[in-house]
Amino acid sequence: MSNTLDRQFQHILDDARADRYVLGMCLSGSRGKGFENESSDYDICIIMADDTPEPMRERYQRLNSALIDLWTMTLSEFRVTAAWGGSTHWNRYSYAHVNALIDKLGGEIQQLIDEKGNIPAEQREPLLRGVLGAYINSLYRSLKCIRKGNLRGARLEAHESIGWLLDILFGYEGRHRPYYGYLERELRTYPLVSIALSGDQLLTQIDTITASADRATQQELLAMVDALLRPEGFGDVFDDWAEKYEWMRSFKG
Repeated sequence: MSNTLDRQFQHILDDARADRYVLGMCLSGSRGKGFENESSDYDICIIMADDTPEPMRERYQRLNSALIDLWTMTLSEFRVTAAWGGSTHWNRYSYAHVNALIDKLGGEIQQLIDEKGNIPAEQREPLLRGVLGAYINSLYRSLKCIRKGNLRGARLEAHESIGWLLDILFGYEGRHRPYYGYLERELRTYPLVSIALSGDQLLTQIDTITASADRATQQELLAMVDALLRPEGFGDVFDDWAEKYEWMRSFKG
């Protein structure tokens, strides 16, 4: 099956290279990042000229199957999805670490892929401010549940805080938070460089928090985030919590 699927993909790639309407092509998903295994499908994006006749687009789309997820976009459509502020933020991580297989525009296709797969420098601060507030709020709620003896609530709030935490840690480096299914491979292949924890250490702390909402571990990560962001001008976000923030840091349960 794997050899047959590989041949099908190679046929699509060769056909696209020869097609005058095709301007670019890339693999997203696990194969585009080098995370694939024997059961991985092919997630194929083909970028076509704006004047491509609809039948030419449809002939590629008809190649979809259970293990080939192929879609086409015009160059104008792809530029829109690459721009920040659109409605396609949910799939931006799909384009992280992805290289163009076809780029007939002298590098523009790769530039657009990179724009989709990373956080623009000018968007880093507003994004971090938003997710930092959400992270502190979830952690605060988790600790309050611990204080009340509500372990289920504490775990659920702690679980929610992990997504915000990952948004912070990856967003600080201009990266999108990985899908959870890719998190371990992402951390080992493309380690975070701004924190002292290794990928395995961070995963161990995340496992501890999601399993038990462990108070001390949550507070350790909060202290790490504080040390990371306060020197970067985010101290006001922490300090807005005033005495609640001091309680979060000192609460012993």
